[in-house]
Amino acid sequence: MVVIKSKKFILRPYERGDEKSLQKNVNDKDIYRYTLRIPYPYTIRAAKKWISYCINEYNKKHQRRYHSQLTLMETLLALSGLII
Repeated sequence: MVVIKSKKFILRPYERGDEKSLQKNVNDKDIYRYTLRIPYPYTIRAAKKWISYCINEYNKKHQRRYHSQLTLMETLLALSGLII
């Protein structure tokens, strides 16, 4: 998967070790309210499950799903996903 870096941000795939940041930033009632698949409360267990799923998708020979995160100075800002 491609990593895009600039002076202000990094757009990259999820990695093991991102669970705590993901859980902290996604555990929000408004995010839950305006998305279809993100549970509330968003637990560390849910974050680990999601990141494991994403890593398994990256490793498939014929990848069809792309999930990434946007970070700014080590802080998760946004999540993205694309299904082809």
